[in-house]
Amino acid sequence: MQWGGRGEIHFMTARMMTENARRPDPAERPSVPVDAAALDHLTDELLSLLSQGGPDRPSLKAVMESLERNVIAHNDMGLSIFSGADNVVAGNFIGTDITGNRALGNGGGIGIEQGVLRTRIGTNADGVSDELERNVVSGQGGIPGTGSVGIGIGGIDTVVAGNYVGIGANGTTPLGNANYGVWVTGTAVGTRIGGTHEAERNVVSANGASGIHLVGGSGTTILGNFIGTDVSGTLDLGNSGDGVRIDNSSGNTIGGTVAGARNIISGNNSDGVELRGISASGNVVQGNYIGTTVDGMGSLGNAQNGVSI
Repeated sequence: MQWGGRGEIHFMTARMMTENARRPDPAERPSVPVDAAALDHLTDELLSLLSQGGPDRPSLKAVMESLERNVIAHNDMGLSIFSGADNVVAGNFIGTDITGNRALGNGGGIGIEQGVLRTRIGTNADGVSDELERNVVSGQGGIPGTGSVGIGIGGIDTVVAGNYVGIGANGTTPLGNANYGVWVTGTAVGTRIGGTHEAERNVVSANGASGIHLVGGSGTTILGNFIGTDVSGTLDLGNSGDGVRIDNSSGNTIGGTVAGARNIISGNNSDGVELRGISASGNVVQGNYIGTTVDGMGSLGNAQNGVSI
């Protein structure tokens, strides 16, 4: 099953539509000569509006793209998946209004329950409409008795790729979830958050607790994400807790040996990475920038330790 979608628009261009006006049928010559230069100008203006929009109005392309999007807000839970396999959640605004830049909130954003197999949240990075597959999962909270987590994972082989968690659709507005951005529970196995392809990068920032929190479970990989910054990797939108926190969880990998696996873990209000608990064994932290900007040159420190064990 798939929630959301990726918008595509196909239309005859204005230039094509005006072509006949420039070369009328000889039997139907207009009484007024056609000004080809003026038509070119009008064509360019129309194409600009179709593709880019104008002041205070979205482009037609943006409107069409939004038609497949679910806007899910102010519910006890935005989306819960209790069973099944190979579900896809792509291209939705969960916890925001239709612009994706103002919080309306659910009690919690997305919940993947124990035993659910191979859920994909976000893009498959196949190069086709990858950006349109991005979910904005932000602004959860404010409903008493709820967990206020952006994405909660208890399933098997879940992939979270290419999403904004805690920020607006513009990539810069802080719209933190009141609790963790991504919470991986003890029943989860084989979770992947991010990836080595740029399109798979999650931005997990401005949340009310840690950006990513692993509690029990095993085998999570966290690759290529911006955790605590804006979409550019240069501005501080730190999570209120750690960037990544691992509690009694084993066999996890944060980063990797290739550049695409590097996480930027900076600007957070506690530690960049914290590992705690007697069962937090066999974890690997390598190849990340912790406390710097995306280029590794600028200062964007976490408030406490870079890595705490």
